[in-house]
Amino acid sequence: MKWLYNVGIFCYGILLQLASLLGNSKARLWASGRKDWRLHYASKLQSIHGCTWFHCASLGEFEQGRPVIESYREKYPEKKILLTFFSPSGYEIRKDYRFADFVCYLPLDLPGSMNDFIEASQPSEVYFIKYEFWFNLLATLNKKKIPVYLVSAIFRESHWFFRSITGGYFLRELMRVRHFFVQDKLSAAVLHRHGITAVTVSGDTRFDRVITNAETAFNTTIFDSWCSGATTLVAGSTWPSDEKIVLDAIGRVFTKEQLILVPHELSPSHLESLRHKLKVSGLSAQTEFLSQITQHPSASTRIIIVDSIGLLSKLYRYASVAYIGGGFGAGIHNTLEAAVYGVPILFGPNYKKFREAIDLIDCRGADCVNNVHKLQEKLSELFNDIDRRNNKGNAAKRYVTDNKGATKAILDMV
Repeated sequence: MKWLYNVGIFCYGILLQLASLLGNSKARLWASGRKDWRLHYASKLQSIHGCTWFHCASLGEFEQGRPVIESYREKYPEKKILLTFFSPSGYEIRKDYRFADFVCYLPLDLPGSMNDFIEASQPSEVYFIKYEFWFNLLATLNKKKIPVYLVSAIFRESHWFFRSITGGYFLRELMRVRHFFVQDKLSAAVLHRHGITAVTVSGDTRFDRVITNAETAFNTTIFDSWCSGATTLVAGSTWPSDEKIVLDAIGRVFTKEQLILVPHELSPSHLESLRHKLKVSGLSAQTEFLSQITQHPSASTRIIIVDSIGLLSKLYRYASVAYIGGGFGAGIHNTLEAAVYGVPILFGPNYKKFREAIDLIDCRGADCVNNVHKLQEKLSELFNDIDRRNNKGNAAKRYVTDNKGATKAILDMV
């Protein structure tokens, strides 16, 4: 099985190189970021010998691990910190992260590459955030007796680690992890059934992250003045399927309300498509793109399209109601970023893989909307009934605050 895994990883690297040559922008970043990494990383890795290493697949996992990284830095200021990413969507945004001494791409998981990378950095301990299992990396760390911890993990019985065909090999590799910090009791029970007992139910560090984010000062003249006293819908991480029903709904429901729309995709072609949808909906004259606003939106503006990255988690503080995108596609995005501000939450039907979304519906802090008519109904309800809006928002915030503390639980044990 090991040779098959190595062949698969090698072929994966070749395919990404080909995609890069064919013009795929993400593959190009992935490939160029790893080119001649031994030469480019050498002096930096040598300067952080004995470091604590945190690895995140992408930006989402980074945000999940961020409370642990920053609390670790505060607890052990003398320790060097290495932060690695697999995906460009994490590295390109956080390559200048100030709490790490060195940020770089993780090399492709081939035996020679992993051995060279670990020899160059000589970490004292390694933390993988949620979903990252590179078996040559795990094997090399285990051989060198470097402890590995998995943070904010989730396991289900249906996970491929536990399947009969491949499970034996993958389960043995999983057992190389020193300790598992899992999000829930179900994950712990699954690991226990398969003979893994070094498990702590610590909870989800994302709760700690969104609380810290909400407590961090954020001021912007544009939104402070525009949203003051207004009823505002913030629609975040939206895809075309979300944008269609949101724009249809607000065209029928809005009277004096406002919309902050934050698309997940910011390519020129998508922004042009949005302009077309606004024109068809008759909303163009009421819309401005954030990049075009110098000081204040015009008096006629009731929709602001945020055409830049990194603002969404902070913009939810201006919401009266939040709509979370992705529910009409692969799955909804982060609901906790909005819930922490005490606002009622709406999202599409594809949410059942996300425990926090189910919990928010159960505690009456969120609702699922299956179509544009349901969205219209819920928006009208929440815009016009302040008590209902406040009650649902308070329930959402209570859910976040009741689940904080995972970061402390982890650091108390390591």
